[in-house]
Amino acid sequence: MKILMAQYSHESNTFTPLTTKLSDYVVKEGEDLLKLVHKATKVFQDAGCELVPVVYCTASPSGTNEREVYDFVEKKISDALDANPDLDGIWVHLHGANYVKEIGHAELALLKMIRAKVGPDIPIAWAMDPHGNVGPEHIKYADILRAYRTVPHVDVQETDEAAAQALLERIKLGNKVEPVYVRVPVLVGGEQSVGAEEPMKSVFQRLWELDKMEGILMASYTVGFVWGDTPCSTAAVAITPRTEADRELCLREAEKLRDLVVENKEKFQFAVLALSPDDAVQRSIEEAEGPVYVSDSGDNPQAGATGCNTVMLEKYLKADLKGKKVLLASIFDIEATHKALKYNVGDDIEIDIGACLDEYSQKVRVCGKVKAKGDLIFRTGEKFGDVVTISCGGVDVVLEDRAESFTEMEYFRRAGLDADDYDVIVVKLGYLFPELDEHAKLPIMCLTPGASYQIVAKLPFTKIPRPTYPMDEI
Repeated sequence: MKILMAQYSHESNTFTPLTTKLSDYVVKEGEDLLKLVHKATKVFQDAGCELVPVVYCTASPSGTNEREVYDFVEKKISDALDANPDLDGIWVHLHGANYVKEIGHAELALLKMIRAKVGPDIPIAWAMDPHGNVGPEHIKYADILRAYRTVPHVDVQETDEAAAQALLERIKLGNKVEPVYVRVPVLVGGEQSVGAEEPMKSVFQRLWELDKMEGILMASYTVGFVWGDTPCSTAAVAITPRTEADRELCLREAEKLRDLVVENKEKFQFAVLALSPDDAVQRSIEEAEGPVYVSDSGDNPQAGATGCNTVMLEKYLKADLKGKKVLLASIFDIEATHKALKYNVGDDIEIDIGACLDEYSQKVRVCGKVKAKGDLIFRTGEKFGDVVTISCGGVDVVLEDRAESFTEMEYFRRAGLDADDYDVIVVKLGYLFPELDEHAKLPIMCLTPGASYQIVAKLPFTKIPRPTYPMDEI
């Protein structure tokens, strides 16, 4: 068997003024792709498959993609398809919330192109993020959909692996069966759909049960991407039948899963303490035992926000810290970062921080010392940019020249910092990623304004399907 493999992954926030360029992506080709999706690779290699690894193209969430990104990926895959007309299957990892200004849904456009090239009978397996958007048209082109089943996501490789196994099974079955699709009229943020809490706990458990059911090849539930205002931004159930005779079974089960979510829609709540910015500052300072982690959730680059907001920096600089040590990690400001990098560690510095992209990223004057310089890393562990930390009294602030969230302890270490030195750590995230969550004595979801504002019913939607809860009554 001959399998083509590719990954093109981006979460595109349509509420941010930023756009995402090809230079913002980490691009790998050939054998390097196989290493990055090693569990899927092993499935195929163990089955004796000949692999055609094309491209790994992944960027941190941000604004909508420039056309150049899509064109680059499409040409890579199109050329590989032309050069390999004898393929038995196609495996792709596509985020699901990738939006291109001139095209719309990148995943849909790419799947259409692939299907047009290979014809109707070559199976396509699509591994994806549950915070991707799946519309009824997607399933005309992808035979198998498999979304992660953890929020926060700790099963990326396992999802890749499951999609690969299902693809081999479809090839073995030798039949063509379109997935069943059911829209779920609910659209909430990842911070309100954590996998350990209801109703997502029950949803994920049900998916595992469905996978074991005779007649079902693969089941998926997608939460949707709430900060993408697009025609396909919705939750959905997609179930792939084993045979055409199993379609009615899959439809019934998909509708049951939809009904489970709708009936429990009001249970989509924050899994941690959620406070206004002023209350979050006060509570974090008054908490007896630290570290307290405060998520600047409205400016979360992991959800495509700018990472530029200075709202929390200004509040902590003005607050009575009561002897507490505070770290803000981090603020994206290219000009301020590069200016500060010209200073030596230990030098006095007076600098304005704020990219002035909107009312929430206005400049804040900081007077202090340069504390540390270091590397900003990408999720693959390689250097992604530069960071510099400025210490101003009890507040340390990390500046970065690319928008990236501190999601693991390695980010602090590579920045030259020790997270254990601080009583309060402010990160630009929604829910805390596992290492930070374990380190936190108290996590606080701070409901800050910005492109990833958590009070989603107040966002200016114009394109999403309606009705959709919580924007509408259903």
